[in-house]
Amino acid sequence: MTVIKRHNFPSSAESLSNIVCRDEGIPSGSLLAQKSRVAGLSTTRKVLPRKHGNLKHAGNAALGHTRDHKPYQIFTSAEVLRDSSFLELVVDPSKSEGVGLLHWSNTKSAVAREHVINDCHYVPMASSDVIRHLPSQPVAYGSTSALFKEIADFIAKVSSLGETERNLLTFICFSAFFSECLNTSLCLLLHGSVVHAISMLRILSCICRHSVLLAGSSIRALPQGLRPTRLICQPDNGLDKLLAPMQFSGFGVVDCGLRQISGATAVYVGDAELKTPFAELGISLFIPPTMSLFSQQDEERELEVINNLQNKMLMYRTSKLFQCEVCSI
Repeated sequence: MTVIKRHNFPSSAESLSNIVCRDEGIPSGSLLAQKSRVAGLSTTRKVLPRKHGNLKHAGNAALGHTRDHKPYQIFTSAEVLRDSSFLELVVDPSKSEGVGLLHWSNTKSAVAREHVINDCHYVPMASSDVIRHLPSQPVAYGSTSALFKEIADFIAKVSSLGETERNLLTFICFSAFFSECLNTSLCLLLHGSVVHAISMLRILSCICRHSVLLAGSSIRALPQGLRPTRLICQPDNGLDKLLAPMQFSGFGVVDCGLRQISGATAVYVGDAELKTPFAELGISLFIPPTMSLFSQQDEERELEVINNLQNKMLMYRTSKLFQCEVCSI
């Protein structure tokens, strides 16, 4: 068991845009602050706890543990429980499967392949290896301002983007770690050359939560229950139909039942004209031709830095999640 520094969580909710813009010192009238409100970041929502049959999640659970008998099994990538503890998918190099679940409770954490909490048996969802980068453990981040700057500096280092573009990408990274808190998830529509768009999507995959690089908008190949940051390299016929449920919580698609898919999304649309009115709610970004390219080899060279940023963002999520008045995923 790893003991993490204790945090004092405020009792009142606050919007993600207020948290980041206030802590980062972004003026309320700035372009970044305005963009943060376009996609609904100025409001938060309270999500009802997910129900599994007639099972109840009330009560104060100790850190997850395993038992000899077989309780109700739940495959998950993240779970927020009614006792204010929660589970997160993490890298677990000690296991042959490579992934585990971190159970965070009362500022203490434990990583295991499985956790049994209140007669529910939680295990990592199948095919979780589709996620580009996973954290391994929470790491102290200092302050919101310091973490924001560290991620923005990483983007500047690997892309040579200007301040406006790198701050926007950094804010998208923060929003991706709190997508279940938002009434409307961010949707970034990229324009410019193909090679620069591929590089930008690859950079976003390094810093966003549960990021998946995709060649199309189809969700059928993704594991049930996974609501990743979708990074799509080209528009297709299905994109117009999916932009609404990708952005708005509560609207689902039929896929072996009704499936919720809202979450942070970035799509390279190039010169294509999207027909859906929901495209107007996205944030359009024209990639400057002076942007440096970022290859898979560059990504491998920056792996240590990327892992450290993911770990710090995990700690940031644990310390800020309940400020956004979230009960469950």
